[in-house]
Amino acid sequence: SNTVVRGVIYQDLYGNITSATPAAEYILGVSLNKLIGMNVMDSQWKCIREDGTPFPVELNPSIEALKSGKPVYNILMGIFNPRTKTHRWIIFNSIPRFKEGEQTPFCVCSTFTDITERKQMDDLLTSEKELLAITLASIGDGVITTDTAGNIVMMNSVAEHLTGWNHKESQGKP
Repeated sequence: SNTVVRGVIYQDLYGNITSATPAAEYILGVSLNKLIGMNVMDSQWKCIREDGTPFPVELNPSIEALKSGKPVYNILMGIFNPRTKTHRWIIFNSIPRFKEGEQTPFCVCSTFTDITERKQMDDLLTSEKELLAITLASIGDGVITTDTAGNIVMMNSVAEHLTGWNHKESQGKP
């Protein structure tokens, strides 16, 4: 589906969640009653980076925004959803909030967009491209792929050898 789900949470000065939207409950897999008072520094979130390594809790965008007093935008992270027992991929933005005349934020508002489906499709497309490249490289015949206009998109090393053309030089040519 192409449904975009955006969650919003508010946290106090210490990173404790004080409020959350229903979309945040859905993405995080935790009910509002349980979310209130939870801290983003808790290890139960099991946040990961794109390469699968742990996302350091001290680099959580909301903590960074509270520490620096500056907004933090477009941080990609995987966050563990206990309901589905999978990681959801989110783009996280955190904006510190200030009382008038004060330099230290009193809370932070974080929005996050669930991009799990898009990321799964991107990963699938990447693996398909890698498989195609391996297949083309291992074929004993010369293979040249063109677009609908007849311009070269891809060619394997056998085709390079047979034609005397370099792949990079031939790309986009008829």
